[in-house]
Amino acid sequence: MPSRRSALPFARICLGLWLLFSPATLLGQDKALQVLVLASAGKRRAQGFEQALQIQFSDQANVRPAFGLASGPLALRVDSAIQTVRREKADVGLWLEPSGQRGEWLLYVVAARSGRVLVEVMNVPGEGGPEEERGLAIKTHEVLESSVMREKDSSSLTLEPKAPAKPKSEPAPCPPPPKVAKAKAPEPPSPVQVALEAGLLLASKGGSLDLQYGLFANGRLDYRIREHGYVAGSLGLRMPSRLKAEEAGVGRVTIGEWTPFLSAHGGYRAGRLHLGAFAGLLVRVFRSEGITAGETVGSSTDAAPFLSLGAEGRFDLSKRLWLRAAVGPEIALRRQRFSLNDIAVADTGFIRVAGTLSLAVAL
Repeated sequence: MPSRRSALPFARICLGLWLLFSPATLLGQDKALQVLVLASAGKRRAQGFEQALQIQFSDQANVRPAFGLASGPLALRVDSAIQTVRREKADVGLWLEPSGQRGEWLLYVVAARSGRVLVEVMNVPGEGGPEEERGLAIKTHEVLESSVMREKDSSSLTLEPKAPAKPKSEPAPCPPPPKVAKAKAPEPPSPVQVALEAGLLLASKGGSLDLQYGLFANGRLDYRIREHGYVAGSLGLRMPSRLKAEEAGVGRVTIGEWTPFLSAHGGYRAGRLHLGAFAGLLVRVFRSEGITAGETVGSSTDAAPFLSLGAEGRFDLSKRLWLRAAVGPEIALRRQRFSLNDIAVADTGFIRVAGTLSLAVAL
């Protein structure tokens, strides 16, 4: 009969073999969730976001990038994302898109087996950089943790909210049959914006005419280009102040004016601030009344086209209200003169500088 001391090594060997070849060791307790961060081909990867998301998951998931997201309508992007997840043998794929509002992002999550898409709106303060990427990673981890349910077999992964735990005294209900209807995802905000704008006008001297001020109003159509660009068109009317000119021994002229205009705009958007340039065509319509030295009275109506160029800036006070300022030269395509008895009393000159300050409301 072996002694107690000789039996100890044998017991240790048996315990080690049981731990090594036990079913839990051979099959694995939990398989790490395979997560793809998707991007379109040619676009810069969000490496900071990927690293921050991997830190949030720790060893519970394996986060890796994939360039398989198509450009185009949402349905095409979702279909390409599902195909990429299946091809890469991952569990879920996700990507982020800006919603068009400051600090607001749309998170899209797709699962390979169910072919469904989950959409979440996330609000993260900041203007880019590591802090915003970390905030997006934290919120993405929370969404996946609360919405992605994983069984031991990864092929059964679905995009369903977790059901509340039942008391242990109650029997567990049978699982419901899988849903086949696809979730309807909300589309991003429209890139088109229609607005009414009104403000103040101030123009420098032109030719022999004095400083001019007044009001203007116009309709404006804006179109957002991708994440940071914009183009716009404006159609409106200026109502500047009346001008007076006098020539000794000849007479005096009083000039009223109204100016329809059409302009095009374009530039760069960075959060609430828009910086850009504009070009437009003005038609200055003059109604002049003259009195000669001999007290003879006369009147006439004339029009002169002008080309306007310049820079503009806009600051969004809210989603539907903003301030805009613009300044630039106005160049006469035809110089307008005002005469009494064939003697020139005043003229518009070839160039002047005009500035505007306005408030716009989106419809």
